[in-house]
Amino acid sequence: MKKKNQSKKSNSLTKEDLLALLKSSKEEWNNFIKNNPNAIIDLSGADLYRINLSGYNLRNVNLSGAILSSANLEQANLQNVNLENAYLDCANLEKSILTYSNLSGTNIEYSNLKEADLSNSTIKGAIFSYADLREANLNQTDLKGCYFMEAKLTRASFIKANLTNANLINSNLKRANLSQACLENADLTDANLIYGNLSGAFLKNANLENADLDSANLQNANLENVNLKSTDLQDTNLEGAIMPKDY
Repeated sequence: MKKKNQSKKSNSLTKEDLLALLKSSKEEWNNFIKNNPNAIIDLSGADLYRINLSGYNLRNVNLSGAILSSANLEQANLQNVNLENAYLDCANLEKSILTYSNLSGTNIEYSNLKEADLSNSTIKGAIFSYADLREANLNQTDLKGCYFMEAKLTRASFIKANLTNANLINSNLKRANLSQACLENADLTDANLIYGNLSGAFLKNANLENADLDSANLQNANLENVNLKSTDLQDTNLEGAIMPKDY
C-alpha cells in the first residue's frame, strides 16, 4: 500500500512542483527518486541555468530542450536521460554518468566532461566544440555528425563508436582509443592522434590532412580513399591496413 501511495503522489506532482523539489536540496530530491523509481518526470524545456545538481540522481528524467548552460552536474547520475536539443554549454559534467542517454542535437561546447561515461548513448549532431573530454568513455556511442572542433580528447575511449561525418578538426586525440570505430567521411584535419589506437577503424573517405599520427596504431584499419596530404605517419603501425590507391 505504501508503494502505491508513493507512486500516486509522484504522478500528481506538476512540473512546477518537481522544479521546486529539484531546487530544494540534493537529499530531498534523491530521496524522492529513491522512493519513486517508476515516476515519470518531465522537466523538458526547464530553465536551469547555472543550477547546482552535483551528485543528483536524475536517472530517466526528461530534460529535452532544457537550459542547463553553466550548470554544475559533476558526478550526477544522468543514465537513460533525455537531453535531446538541450543546452549544456559551459556546464560541468566531470565524472557524470550519461550511459544510454539521448543527447542528440545538444549544445555541449566549452563543457567539462572529464572522465564522464557517455557509453552506449545516442548523441547524433551534438556540438562538443572546445569541450574537455579527457579520459571520457564514449564506447559504442552513436556520435554521427557531431562537432568536436578543438576538443580535448586525450585518452578518451571511442571503441566501436559511430563517428560517421563527425567534425574533429584540430581536436586533441593523443592516446585516444578509436579501435573499431567508424570514422567514415570524418574530418580530422590538423588533429593530434599521436599514440592513438585506431586498430580496425573504418576511415573510408575521411580527411586526415595535416593530422599527426606519429606512433599511432592503424593496424587493420580501412583508409580507403582517405586524404593523407601532409599527414605525419612517422613510426605509425600500418600493418594489414587498407591504404589509399595513391599512397
